Amino acid sequence: MALFRRTRRVPLRAYEDPPVVEPAPVERVIEEGVLIAASAVRMAVKNRLIVLALRDKTDWDRAALAEMARVEFTVLASHNDASAKRVWRDGNWDDEPDDGVEHLRRRDIFRGLADALRIAAEDRDAIDDIVDRARDDALSEVSTVVGARLVEEIPPQQLDPDYEAERADRLKALIDEDLATLNELRHYRDLLE
Repeated sequence: MALFRRTRRVPLRAYEDPPVVEPAPVERVIEEGVLIAASAVRMAVKNRLIVLALRDKTDWDRAALAEMARVEFTVLASHNDASAKRVWRDGNWDDEPDDGVEHLRRRDIFRGLADALRIAAEDRDAIDDIVDRARDDALSEVSTVVGARLVEEIPPQQLDPDYEAERADRLKALIDEDLATLNELRHYRDLLE
């Protein structure tokens, strides 16, 4: 057995600079930033909804979740304001000839994104959509986990030789734990609708 395999030689060419790519327009970067922020806000609302429902046993409160979404957008806007100030303050203008232009661009993106996020925080339709989608995501996630747990805990009869002997214990666990959880989920689903 050879310690080293022969490899095929690849002809090397002279280095060529990659083609220059124009940066995306500031407006497009801001639009995409708002989409990313909306996704993050929806995920935060979904996670909060799951915690409220399962851990805290709290009823669905659309107004509270909408307020949470507004606050999340406002916090993200504040972070972008701070980033705009930091980029401008910490800019090193002597590195490259176009550094000043690039720092202006970054500052404009952060400022524009902060303004757009504040507008999103006040957009009732967008906030309602985020809360509705977060609710749907939470229900889907929780029902998937409960369904997987049910399948995991109740093995098929043909794979378990003690299936009949342990049936009473499994039925008791199903009634005491799983059906109670499903009943709670149905209660929360009814509240959400």
